Amino acid sequence: MIMVDREIEDYLSRGWIDIEPYDVDRLQPASYDLTLAKTLLLVKATKTTYADLYKPLDYRRISAPYLLPPGGFILGATVEQIHVSDCVIGQVEGKSSVARLGIQIHATAGYIDPGFTGQVTLEISNLSSIPFMLRPDMPIGQIVFHHTRVPAKRPYGSKELGSHYQNQRGVTPSFSETERES
Repeated sequence: MIMVDREIEDYLSRGWIDIEPYDVDRLQPASYDLTLAKTLLLVKATKTTYADLYKPLDYRRISAPYLLPPGGFILGATVEQIHVSDCVIGQVEGKSSVARLGIQIHATAGYIDPGFTGQVTLEISNLSSIPFMLRPDMPIGQIVFHHTRVPAKRPYGSKELGSHYQNQRGVTPSFSETERES
């Protein structure tokens, strides 16, 4: 069940959801608006670079503002650090005002498991035919919260899960399979 504003406020007061920094003006009827952090990660382009889950890529840290070209892709992060308890799920979605300009903020990784704590990494793509200016602190997305009927048995961050992105700060690149083995 999706939470509405009064439920989100109740869960915030109980500590079952935490958003830092929190601004009541960003609370929407059934979501909370998220803003873009200043640091971005761009894949370093070389003649031999290709994406492979088993090999880490080289990234270059850059700062917003950044002009994302048509067809461009970059990793960003939310300013906000999010915490959800073991009975809450978060789902990150784009803001319609940004999406209507052809900007997608997640490819498929918009899901936040119960127990997650950290800033949310965004996979930002420009699907339009014109460049798009990414600015620090711009409203970039929103998070929708769902409550579960029962708490998760093994919430994100549980030792046995090996949750790679728990407590992430800032924009975080893919955790490759080779890094998992070492």
